[in-house]
Amino acid sequence: ATIIVVEVRGISAHWAEPADITVEQLKALLADESSGHARGAIHALFADGSVRELTPAMVDQIDAATTLGINETNGSDE
Repeated sequence: ATIIVVEVRGISAHWAEPADITVEQLKALLADESSGHARGAIHALFADGSVRELTPAMVDQIDAATTLGINETNGSDE
């Protein structure tokens, strides 16, 4: 599944203002547990309509989840 929207702390944007972040910024925010919500998790909206928590332990899966590929899976699409 592909991530299309994330909700994080530490981005200087109004809550209703769309703002782009890079994959590297997302990885850094995910590694910084103070950027997320409970347990350092970041909420992510996926292209399939699901909302999931990204945790610091998932930082190595971010590249796969931020690219659009036909029939691509990131290991959690079961």
